[in-house]
Amino acid sequence: MANEAGAKPQKEMNRLKAQMKHLEKEKEKQFPNLGRATYQAFLEGRLTDAGLIEPCEKLRALDNEANQARAQVDELQAQSQQMKVGLAPAGVPCPSCGASVAPGIRFCGNCGSQVAPQAPQPAPAPPAVPCPACGTPVVPGARFCGECGATSEQPAPPTPQPQVMAQAPPPPQAQAATPAPPPPPLEEPAAPAEPQAVPEASAPPPPAPPAAPVSQAPPRCPSCGTPIDEEDAAFCGECGARLK
Repeated sequence: MANEAGAKPQKEMNRLKAQMKHLEKEKEKQFPNLGRATYQAFLEGRLTDAGLIEPCEKLRALDNEANQARAQVDELQAQSQQMKVGLAPAGVPCPSCGASVAPGIRFCGNCGSQVAPQAPQPAPAPPAVPCPACGTPVVPGARFCGECGATSEQPAPPTPQPQVMAQAPPPPQAQAATPAPPPPPLEEPAAPAEPQAVPEASAPPPPAPPAAPVSQAPPRCPSCGTPIDEEDAAFCGECGARLK
């Protein structure tokens, strides 16, 4: 029984501790909301506690810096967009500091002041045209001249007609050519003649041996027929007849 009596207080203590821990977490969640409400009261002038005014002043200084950075980002984005469309950034002076502010920017990038939006500029009116009767300028679109009452309608400029590219005449139809006679059948090439054997050149005959000198018979005496051995003899040695 004593153990059961001691266990009940311990169980209750554990429950209460868990509840306290949960409440602490819920309280921590409420601090940011409390701080925002206090800062909002400071901005609206409803905060009178000097101890809370000093940290709120620091928060406002941080807000001003963040607004300046945001304004610079917006200005750079506007300039980037204008560069894309090919327009030069035409700035307007800031009403507070005079710095140039690009069109469409809500806050000045120099001081953070809000810039009033610019009213769109009206489109320039078209130039007046002279009356064809009296020469008085007439507003474009008016049907009659306000000075002489003549009609001021100008003839509409001729609408340029699209140029028609001259098409080249179609090529003449090719005349049907008479069918050419079929080519003669190709003759089969003659078989190449067999090369004839070239007779080998016969060896030249050996030179003939020199002919032996023919011995001539000695002259004879015309009178007696005796051979004359001496070539320069003038008389025959046998009969004494004259030889030459």
